[in-house]
Amino acid sequence: MLDKKKVLLLSTTLLIVLSSFGVVGQFMPLSSLEKYYDLERKLFDHFETHVKQQKSLLNVLKTRYKHHLSMTENVTDAEAYISNPLNMLSLMRRMTADWSITLALLNRSNTGEERILPAINEYTNAVDSINKLQQVYQLDMNDLSSGVLFQNTHKSSQLTESDYLYIGQHLYSKKRFSDAKRWFEMALKQRKDTKGDELAKGSKRLTEQLLEYLGLTSCFVGDREGSAQYFQKLYLSYPDFRPSKDLIDHHISTLNTSCVELAEGYASWRRDNEMVPGLSKEEDAQLTAQYQATCRGALIPMGSPLYCYLHSSPHLVLRPMKVEELHLDPPITMIHDFLPTEEGKFFINTAMSKEEPHRYGGLVSRWWEYFKDLGEYGKKLMKRVADVIPLRVLSAFMITNLPVAADDYIVHHVAIGEDQKSVENRKASLMIYLEEPEEGGSLVFPRLGLSVTPTKGSAVLWYNFLPDGQVDLRTIHGHCPILKGNAWILTLWLGRKTADLSLT
Repeated sequence: MLDKKKVLLLSTTLLIVLSSFGVVGQFMPLSSLEKYYDLERKLFDHFETHVKQQKSLLNVLKTRYKHHLSMTENVTDAEAYISNPLNMLSLMRRMTADWSITLALLNRSNTGEERILPAINEYTNAVDSINKLQQVYQLDMNDLSSGVLFQNTHKSSQLTESDYLYIGQHLYSKKRFSDAKRWFEMALKQRKDTKGDELAKGSKRLTEQLLEYLGLTSCFVGDREGSAQYFQKLYLSYPDFRPSKDLIDHHISTLNTSCVELAEGYASWRRDNEMVPGLSKEEDAQLTAQYQATCRGALIPMGSPLYCYLHSSPHLVLRPMKVEELHLDPPITMIHDFLPTEEGKFFINTAMSKEEPHRYGGLVSRWWEYFKDLGEYGKKLMKRVADVIPLRVLSAFMITNLPVAADDYIVHHVAIGEDQKSVENRKASLMIYLEEPEEGGSLVFPRLGLSVTPTKGSAVLWYNFLPDGQVDLRTIHGHCPILKGNAWILTLWLGRKTADLSLT
């Protein structure tokens, strides 16, 4: 850029020289004209440098413009685009990494546009979701790089080696080395298969970073030979390599401690199912495996042959409820067409009108509502629930939005860890689907191997206790990650009155 201080100094000098020669229009000595000529040459040199810098900047901006344009130029349906997990991740990466640089190049780093860019933690939440999505559904890493998400049902943004690197770095920072290593390996493979995107072309730093991280993560998971191979390749390929400053301590630890010892030290137990206290490490791992298998449809539900029937009451003579038995013991039922579309939209709009939801895991949003604040719609819902089950409805209920790639906290049980009053109010749970996802997002009961496909307007009812009052751990439940679209769910709890464990 043109040095403003130098320009100011040269301009001041020129004014002083001109003023020293008196009246304008007088002839000046040749020596004075030579000074002006030299001064003009200096000004021109500065001007030329500025023009070159601006041309260089313009070329950079043109490249970035093409890059930004290529990301969305073929998008015809914005809602469908952002309903895809890979598109969501790509969008969040662009907003947090790419656009902040572009705005800085445009000298707009202090403008309102940058201030409303998403925070980095929103991108890392998206990264966690994509990692969980890949684990739960065992998605092929090569398919992700091609933009194929699930069973070739739809394509989306392709994940680049930079995406894989960012995901790996985030997981590495959380000491989830096995997960990080998987993403680093995919990044290196894709680096070999492609020339890299335009923004990274010609840069060898990316490959250096990948080899460095792979050397470290291999050691931290106990793979000494793999670590040695990656470091050997790193130093042979890049003789001038120097460890990254923020990783120097990690390099030192690999030199002073064996990989096996490091792996044992880093293998501190991280609970997957934090909402189910009291589980041992083995039980937690088993529950996670059951959850993932149920989401993939790999488990066969237990129980006897089931059937459907119409449930009636004095208020339902003309419009009995269609009930489908999903499981007999414990009893889990689905009530079809439980909530009209109009009422579902009302509850969604009510939640969205609130300023800020409670967030869980970054992506999941929740709002607490009270029946007394919802007028006729609240009364209608309470009356409809009373026609289904003879238990008193808790005065508050929860509306949850599960966006693409999000899951409800993996598995949990509403009665565990609660005080006696809360337990009395949560003898049964009724989950109503206000909006259904296009793919994924099933409600699962891992210990039963039961998967329930969400259906708009339907409700799922189950009991959280056995007839003798003991907590029924078989009804531990959760939602699978959403592959496309989003879900809106209204959950309410019932209790304080004895009832048979059935709808009849």
